[in-house]
Amino acid sequence: TSEIKDAKLIFNQAFKNVQDTYGRENMRFPKEIIWLMGAPGSGKGTHTPAILRSRGITNPSISMSSLLSTPECKEQINKG
Repeated sequence: TSEIKDAKLIFNQAFKNVQDTYGRENMRFPKEIIWLMGAPGSGKGTHTPAILRSRGITNPSISMSSLLSTPECKEQINKG
């Protein structure tokens, strides 16, 4: 099996899988996404609460490190 490297093809298939699972009518998307990037210790976690308050965002932030430590992600990482 060859590896698929076309980002658009990968995204479209993944989106279709999510849509088929949950139904398009049940999908909700944020109006605003804020990406904070920086080296460890650069202040992302320190500044996030103030940014959320100033923008009126009530949803909790999503940390890549917490996503990467989920059992599902660890399984994928271990598969290579």
